[in-house]
Amino acid sequence: MTVLFSLTVTGFASTGSKALTATFNNIKIYVDQNLVTPKDSNGNTVEPFISGGTTYLPVRAVADALGKEVSWDSATKSVYIGTQPTTPNQGTQTSVTLGEKNALAKAKSYLESMSFSYSGLIKQLEYEGFSSIEATYGADNCNANWDEQAAKKAKTYMESMSFSRDSLIQQLKYEGFTDSQAEYGAKAVGY
Repeated sequence: MTVLFSLTVTGFASTGSKALTATFNNIKIYVDQNLVTPKDSNGNTVEPFISGGTTYLPVRAVADALGKEVSWDSATKSVYIGTQPTTPNQGTQTSVTLGEKNALAKAKSYLESMSFSYSGLIKQLEYEGFSSIEATYGADNCNANWDEQAAKKAKTYMESMSFSRDSLIQQLKYEGFTDSQAEYGAKAVGY
């Protein structure tokens, strides 16, 4: 039996905030007939909800299911699915900080010798001491082909260990690659 309940949360408009009522009703997301379990960037399950007749879905989960990267630009308050524009949006002038420039240089340096997933590269840059914003900037602007990164990582794994197709895909997903990127990596090594 489906449990229906309402909860008041704060929603953010273009300026200020307003209260809204959210209805959680065990909403399921399917992409190409495949059930998607929505998760946040930390791997925690998140639930879609309905407010005012509109269904709200977790953008990261939907983007991952579509094989797209998602990123947040706090300076412009923008969510990007896929590739970020290289020019500022709507006349907004943003300048690149020294930390962002260095994070980008470090990201490119890493990718010359190793393979990373998008999220794995961000985590590595954060480990190096870059802020989340700087690390995300580096990963967003390094011009990496994440499918190719998955293929390189799969090749590296297969050169040192034996994997079944499913276990290789699971390992690539553990490394932060999306489902489609992990499938691409496995296919690239012959699975």
